[in-house]
Amino acid sequence: MKLAAARGENAVSRLTMLANTVHGLSQKHHSHLYIACVVPKILYGCPLWSNGTANQLKPVEKVQRRALYLMCAAFKTTSTEALEIEASIPPIRIQIQQHIKQCAIRFNKLGQRNPILQRLPDTWHSGTKPSTPPLLKARFENGSTTDNRRTTPLLDIAAHTSYDHERIDPFLYPPWRRTDKSFGDRVHIQPSDPKPKGSEAEEETDAATRHTTQVKELTESESNLIIYSDGSLMKKSGFARAGASVVIYHKGSEVTTMRMGWEEERKYTTRRAGLMLGAKIAVDYARSHAQIKHLHFYTDNSAAVKAIFDLKPRSGQHYASTLYTTVVKFLDDDPVHRLSISWCPGHADILGNERADELAKEANDLPLSAPISTTRANAVRRSKMASQKAWVKQWKSTPKRGAFAISNCIGPTLKPTKRFLNTPRETFGRLIQCRTGHAYTGEYRRRFHPDKDENCACGKGYQTREHILRDCEYHNKHRIHLLRVSRDIFLPTILGTVEGITALTTYLEQSGAFTTLGRPVFGRETPQFDDEPDSPE
Repeated sequence: MKLAAARGENAVSRLTMLANTVHGLSQKHHSHLYIACVVPKILYGCPLWSNGTANQLKPVEKVQRRALYLMCAAFKTTSTEALEIEASIPPIRIQIQQHIKQCAIRFNKLGQRNPILQRLPDTWHSGTKPSTPPLLKARFENGSTTDNRRTTPLLDIAAHTSYDHERIDPFLYPPWRRTDKSFGDRVHIQPSDPKPKGSEAEEETDAATRHTTQVKELTESESNLIIYSDGSLMKKSGFARAGASVVIYHKGSEVTTMRMGWEEERKYTTRRAGLMLGAKIAVDYARSHAQIKHLHFYTDNSAAVKAIFDLKPRSGQHYASTLYTTVVKFLDDDPVHRLSISWCPGHADILGNERADELAKEANDLPLSAPISTTRANAVRRSKMASQKAWVKQWKSTPKRGAFAISNCIGPTLKPTKRFLNTPRETFGRLIQCRTGHAYTGEYRRRFHPDKDENCACGKGYQTREHILRDCEYHNKHRIHLLRVSRDIFLPTILGTVEGITALTTYLEQSGAFTTLGRPVFGRETPQFDDEPDSPE
């Protein structure tokens, strides 16, 4: 643990060369460097060595604290809680919990013969004994109460996931598998609307008209089967509900439909699931009707069209694999079989697309009927949501104290705020100093540097944060930005609301308040040749 903290400390020391508030990197780029270069060093292997004790986490927390005040251009006396909230970087304890959950999710990407899975309960092997049992057993096998309470770090990690979650096989298909080009002109993929040459932009109604004309021509032949698929994602009682649907037409008549509902968080996965449903039903229908030789798939998502033959090991691999296997088997059944997958405009009064969209929304109310209860993407999203909730819970339960208490009204979030991403670094540093109360003010000098002057440079006496924002005559011209938000410049409004912080940022940028001199700082003029003194000769 101390070795990991020492490595992180060395990495943060190198970042100090880039931490100049005027000419250095922005706080956004500092955050990227910290997350990419320092966090992997200090949390390496944390799912195995972490036990959650304060003494164990203290060296790592010191590393993060130093990186935070460099990142935010804040004083070293600023509270760690304030810096973590402003930088959207959660405490070390919460980061470790998220690493443990992500490690558990990765178990579902391991093969059945992997040594890690061999040490997990039999449920991870489809209810069978391990194929290659480990030499050292994780538990005794006497079945006693004491035995059931025994655990290992590996079993503790596995408790954060489940064997029935989506399993991803990184070697499901070889690199030399057949693609759409292997079938020549028998497979046609059109991921976007084909526009006539010479036309840079066309209206959606024109695309819908071309699509309707094309479908009308296809319905004239009994060899064509038209399939529309769609996906829907909605929130029901606070929970994400997903639905997929498919509608099949033959010779202009609707012949069959199907719906499927489950929990999901990405609409892209629902579209891929809709295509899988369409492929299975369409192929079954084509086999019972020998006259059908050509399958035409239509969906309003171009990314789903492009990924029809994409079998990378990622979330939704099961749907992609089933879709791939189904369409390839259909093409191999008969040399005259053909396949077309095209994009069609959505919400353009196209009968098949509107019908599929209606069924997909109805599928949100169906019971769980998907072959996968929880996809990998959904599991990752849940782990991040758990970290967010844990951080907010800790923030609410922590008493608001110190000078930052009046500003600590906006809850923490894992996503960086707009002020963190867009504010210039020098201004952002003074913004943090102003909101936390650890700034170049008389009240700060009274606490930490009592030997220095605590009066304001304007000559009005004791210099406080409230004095600079309300009364200091050096900033009368720029105080209009604060008055627009609060008529009496109420500090909780200025320091603790999004509108007030936005106005405060503009005020600081234009007035130069909370600087070392305590008055506006004007840029230096560029020296000119005429300013050089004359030669003594």
